[in-house]
Amino acid sequence: MSDCCKNIDERPGFLLQEIWEGYLAHWSSSEYMAKSEQASKNRKSEKNGPGAGTSKHTGGTKSFASHKETLDEKAGELVSVNVLFNYIHTKGHNNVTFVDERSRKLNDYERRLEELM
Repeated sequence: MSDCCKNIDERPGFLLQEIWEGYLAHWSSSEYMAKSEQASKNRKSEKNGPGAGTSKHTGGTKSFASHKETLDEKAGELVSVNVLFNYIHTKGHNNVTFVDERSRKLNDYERRLEELM
């Protein structure tokens, strides 16, 4: 079995055996493995160049929309996308300590734009 399937020990009960075998065959194919490897590299890439780090956030499994609803309720009004961005991209949601350089740069850019308006 290929590396991509090493954590799969048994067929989930809701899948028919022949479908499960089809999945295993697909996941073991060289085409799938190549796509999987490329996708893994893409997820780890540094979109703003070397040293910028991968894109990160502190939103957890909760959707951005759910975070926005929570922030809207706390504020008693609709919060801006910038408020949501800062909340999700700062450590402890403190709006100060950004989780990566990319997020900090984007926040700085947004602040400069706001000053011009």
